Amino acid sequence: MRKRTYLMVFGLIFLVLSVVAPAVIAQFMPDIFTVSQPIVDKTVLVTRVTSNGPGWVAIHTDVNGEPGPVIGYTAVAGGISANVAVSVSVDADAPPENLYAALYEDAGEEKVFDPAGTDLPVLVREQPVRKRFQITGNETTLRGIVVAGENFGILAEALAASGLDKTLAEEGPFTVFAPTDEAFAALPADTLEALLADKEQLSAMLLYHVIGDQALASADLSAGELATAQGAPVSIAVADNVVTVNDATVIAADVVAANGVVHVIDKVLLPPAEAAATEAAAEESTDPLNIVQTAVESGQFPTLVSALEAAGLVDALSAEGPFTVFAPSEEAFAALPEGQLDALLADPAALAAVLQYHVLSGQVLAGDIVDGMNAPTLEGKPLTFAINGGVTVNGAHVTASDIVASNGVIHVIDQVLLPPAVDEQAEGAEMAATAAPTPTAAGDTIADLAGELSDFSTLLQAADAAGLLDDLSAAGPLTLFAPTNAAFDKLPTGTLDALLADEAALQNVLLYHLLLDRYTATDLVAAGIGTTAQGSLVVFSTRGDEVRVNSHPVTQADIEASNGIVHVIDSVLLPPPDVVVVVEATVAPTPVPTATNTPVPTATNTATATNTPVPTATNTATATNTPVPTATNTATATNTPVPTATNTATATNTPVPTATNTATAT
Repeated sequence: MRKRTYLMVFGLIFLVLSVVAPAVIAQFMPDIFTVSQPIVDKTVLVTRVTSNGPGWVAIHTDVNGEPGPVIGYTAVAGGISANVAVSVSVDADAPPENLYAALYEDAGEEKVFDPAGTDLPVLVREQPVRKRFQITGNETTLRGIVVAGENFGILAEALAASGLDKTLAEEGPFTVFAPTDEAFAALPADTLEALLADKEQLSAMLLYHVIGDQALASADLSAGELATAQGAPVSIAVADNVVTVNDATVIAADVVAANGVVHVIDKVLLPPAEAAATEAAAEESTDPLNIVQTAVESGQFPTLVSALEAAGLVDALSAEGPFTVFAPSEEAFAALPEGQLDALLADPAALAAVLQYHVLSGQVLAGDIVDGMNAPTLEGKPLTFAINGGVTVNGAHVTASDIVASNGVIHVIDQVLLPPAVDEQAEGAEMAATAAPTPTAAGDTIADLAGELSDFSTLLQAADAAGLLDDLSAAGPLTLFAPTNAAFDKLPTGTLDALLADEAALQNVLLYHLLLDRYTATDLVAAGIGTTAQGSLVVFSTRGDEVRVNSHPVTQADIEASNGIVHVIDSVLLPPPDVVVVVEATVAPTPVPTATNTPVPTATNTATATNTPVPTATNTATATNTPVPTATNTATATNTPVPTATNTATATNTPVPTATNTATAT
């Protein structure tokens, strides 16, 4: 009986093994299973991989029905793996029709895929384990746009840390307001680190940038509130084709993805509770960071910080200030011609000049900048600003603004600014006081030329009304930027009549078109800046082969006169408006330009400059309460003195053009 029982037990065990063992063995037999699918965010999914040890899944191209080159691979562990993601490199505009997924051994160096060496294809019944699958399209989701974006590194890191990157790859649709790296860098110190350390708060902050169930193009955004995926609403405003979200500006709109749309913004949006906490923390801070510390702590300006150290400017920009720094991004430094950055780092004096050309004395916020404004830098020469869909400085775009530090403010720009080339001719107003007259051809004076040419009758009329015709016939040498009749016609209605009725204001404008030396177009570009007879600076630049004066093109250059040279321009130059340039800078030894708001000093006897006296017209009258036209509110570099009065005028060389009936301000 006992023997029969043993036999029955052994028989049952054998029966179970004969049924179960093949299934167990088959479960771990190497295999790959795939389905037809689109390439999403440059990634394909292998549905299931069965491997009997560590290995690799490789994706091959399809070449005439056979596996071609490997275009992506990833490691797999032993056992069964589901939905294995493999990044692939394909042409986005022409995705392949089919691909192959193949299983390889990991037989060589650990974590190094070497299909041409020791990592051989896995074989089952002497056949490689691989599957051919169809590609139905090529898609980029919102996650793919962020991950691939050059300026979304911190956002991509934050999405991965919170796990929300997977959400942005789902069906959607979503609208995402995506902050740039510069926007994250502008957060108060330690705010980003605190968010990254708190997954719940990080998720709330990121969801506050997402509008669920809608893909809203910029044309669909209108003033009002939008509910976010976080729960609290954001406020949308639209003015002059510029969209703002709370206090952030949309700087690039309508980046379309398969599951929604991205709008790039210049500030991080914080949910109301977090914003209040951040603001309170900032107010409670007893040790705010200065400009250099802010740049270091942000981690976004390593090249700039290294350059400041090499140039010996760290202490200067850590001083009380205030300063305004236009900070080139890492991409801006990388865009310099090959070898230029290394050459600058090897020449501290030249490097210091370039860096000081990025700094203004005083705090100038983005809202203080007006179109056409000039402001002198610590290097000495001015920057020119424009408002054209955003703020530009010398053509460089401000990509993030108003990063406030304890001793000033930082604006991020996308180019490195290089000061104009200068020589001894272009040392500010001193060149007008010391330049020796340049011989010119005998013949017509500048005034004669204006009278003989048909397109300058308005200029001639204005010079006559301002009492400057005699000055345009003086010995010189002079350089005149001559506006055409059409240029005067472009002035706002009534402006010319108002100027013709106000001799002092008219003189102020016309003298802004005159340099007290002879400059060819080539000389202008080499100088970079010049000081006009009116006292303000003008900036010379080029665009292609075109020479420009304060961004206005010279339409005809180098018209020779007996007492100088004439360049024709298509716009009337207007002296700079009030410029926000505040406290005197503390950087030594470079003198700091300051705005003085002080008229050019005059004496009872007309002032004269060394070698360039200021003569007055015959029978000069002294009028009370009628000031000499001066550059009001013009930022003047302290190392660029305005010719000052030295008592009696004795016209021995080049006269500074002044109005007949010169008045003494009282």
